Amino acid sequence: MKLQCWKDAAGGKTRGRCYGTEDLASNIRRGVSCLTQETLLDPHTSHAHQHSAEAKALRQQVQQAIERADVATTGLVEANQRYALLEEQMQLMQEQLQMVLDRRSRGS
Repeated sequence: MKLQCWKDAAGGKTRGRCYGTEDLASNIRRGVSCLTQETLLDPHTSHAHQHSAEAKALRQQVQQAIERADVATTGLVEANQRYALLEEQMQLMQEQLQMVLDRRSRGS
């Protein structure tokens, strides 16, 4: 009777279809007072659980991306520091080479 009332309220068998309510199908049985409650038979099929699992997976992906970005940033900072040190050493070597060349040109 409840199922028939629901079909009539939804517009009959071919109209007013409600998509995405497959987890509520187990509630259509004798003695059920509410057709909109989520099924308790298999919590793994409920939409709330699926959305929760998807959200958890997305949070993990975001956390992993943040960690990779932190590692990349740390590596970039270290590379910039090494580059600055090498540049300073090269500048010192150029100055020393210039001094040696100046001494040789004065001595000859």
